[in-house]
Amino acid sequence: MPGHRTKGFCASAAALALCAVLAGCGGSGESAGGGKVVLRYTWWGNPDRAERTEQAVALFEKQHPDIDVTTSFSGYDAYKQKLATQAAGGDAPDVMQLDYRQIDQYASGGVLLDLAKQKSVLRTSEIDQGLLATGRVDDVQYAIPQGRGTETVAYDVATWKKSGVPLPGKSWTWSQWADTMRALAKKTGKPGATDPGWSEDSFEVWLRGQGKALYTEDGGLGFTADDLTRWWTFTDELRREGAVSPAEQTTQLDGSVENTPLGRGKAVTDANWDAPASGFLALVKGGVALAPMPSGEDGTPGQYFKPSMFLGVSANTARPRRRHSSSTS
Repeated sequence: MPGHRTKGFCASAAALALCAVLAGCGGSGESAGGGKVVLRYTWWGNPDRAERTEQAVALFEKQHPDIDVTTSFSGYDAYKQKLATQAAGGDAPDVMQLDYRQIDQYASGGVLLDLAKQKSVLRTSEIDQGLLATGRVDDVQYAIPQGRGTETVAYDVATWKKSGVPLPGKSWTWSQWADTMRALAKKTGKPGATDPGWSEDSFEVWLRGQGKALYTEDGGLGFTADDLTRWWTFTDELRREGAVSPAEQTTQLDGSVENTPLGRGKAVTDANWDAPASGFLALVKGGVALAPMPSGEDGTPGQYFKPSMFLGVSANTARPRRRHSSSTS
């Protein structure tokens, strides 16, 4: 999948963040039976990501037998809400998965550890330096990127082929995409896509195809009320036509692939990031493939790579270096 890093890269990023905890400062370390130190590690994702992450954790625990890592994961929306509650209460997990939009919030709030102080532990030379820089706020490295990703159109291969509608090529405009969704809806009797009108990510791709952006470099809005009106008018017309999912389906979205219309067999396609899109493989019996996001009407691409996710360390981690300094080597 485009931009999706290997299992080895994600495992390395997880181990790096856990090692940073070992080198972190703080109060009295939480210990389990037998004197083992307990680290809390939490992330969002689907069972496929959970399996890969657990493999990385098992490797870390094998290398550090005096450490027990307690893990948990959930869908993105539930995870985001729980983490915000934990952070506000001063109880953030030792290692946490972060979206790039959360880093500034938690860094400015004093939730995240300054990872630059752990240079002897964090060996990041093999990570692209431009990608690594996306985890910095005011030149301080608060998070380690696990990879990069891109938004794509995931689709039910068997249903699409059976419809007789031509499969997507290497590129298409938003108008061509809309016509294709209409054709799929007519041929299959169900919406061609999840309604993109709810999605900030799809709106951003649409904006970029017109040479615009969500935000300016100084933090202002990069679009106008007229831009948003045109986007919602475009998607509302498709919804009224039945070409994209109705409100009763769209309101069930919770950040998991399982509750998307595609995941529930209620639509033919879904716009999603490439990494979580792998979760559709277990849900769509007809197989899943990925197509590019639509471009602007003049062919200007709106699709782009972004840091897929980060790992950060709690500034209040209770793992004191002095008690297990040998573990950081």
